[in-house]
Amino acid sequence: YMEKPMTMGVGESLAVKRAVDKHKRITQIGTQIHAESNYRKVVDIVRSGVLGKISVVRTTNVGNQGPDGIGHTPNSDPPEGLDWDMWCGPDPMRSFNPLIVKRAYENSSFMEYSNGWTPGMAPHIIDLPYWALELGHPTCVSSSGGRYIVDDVGNAYDTHEALFQYPDMTLTWGTSIVNAFGLSSPPPTCKKRNLAISFQGVNGTLVTDYNEQGNMTFTRSAVWNSISKASRMPLPNPRVITVSGWIAFEVGSNRVAISDTTTRSMSPSTYRSSL
Repeated sequence: YMEKPMTMGVGESLAVKRAVDKHKRITQIGTQIHAESNYRKVVDIVRSGVLGKISVVRTTNVGNQGPDGIGHTPNSDPPEGLDWDMWCGPDPMRSFNPLIVKRAYENSSFMEYSNGWTPGMAPHIIDLPYWALELGHPTCVSSSGGRYIVDDVGNAYDTHEALFQYPDMTLTWGTSIVNAFGLSSPPPTCKKRNLAISFQGVNGTLVTDYNEQGNMTFTRSAVWNSISKASRMPLPNPRVITVSGWIAFEVGSNRVAISDTTTRSMSPSTYRSSL
């Protein structure tokens, strides 16, 4: 199992595929948030049709590092035990900087090792509209951005906007590390979200984020009222039993069928005792 971003480009992705085929490995790439109940809830609401035809989906992830960004920590010798040449891989060799390997937060400021914030965060967020609307390849993609304000030891863009055109709708992505204004929910909540997705339909707009379904906002009360009644409320699809975040399809001679309708989390010992 691999987390996104899997690679830095198409060439590397093809190399991974060739390695998988050669060694006959079962391989999956994804994001953990995909399995959370809120994402599944949003998918079911969108697919229920209650929002009507959707013409625009906006996605965003923003923050404010200020003009100093991640700072100016100087280059240094790599720590003992780190093969810096191996770590750099096919990228040009450069001086070691501790911020490159500190966390994903700092690493995203170095283009040669991350391609910036978009590959790190957009897959988490754009995954939701792709899943809910079953989007395929766009007919046209345009992008704009640059390093306009931040002056730090990194070299990645501080602003990036992308537009994905489809035959009957448009998907947008926006990220900034110099301004934390993202999407705001309409009154009465007016909740500000740094990370957000909005589905804009003819009947109303659904604004949501990583959190549970209580943070969903509908722009027309009639839309919310139409799905808030228990008899009409779209419910998440059944999922198999999960153990500490992973799906236990088989334990010993006991098999968990895909048709299992139980949704719960248990410790491994509790799960084994239930078999």
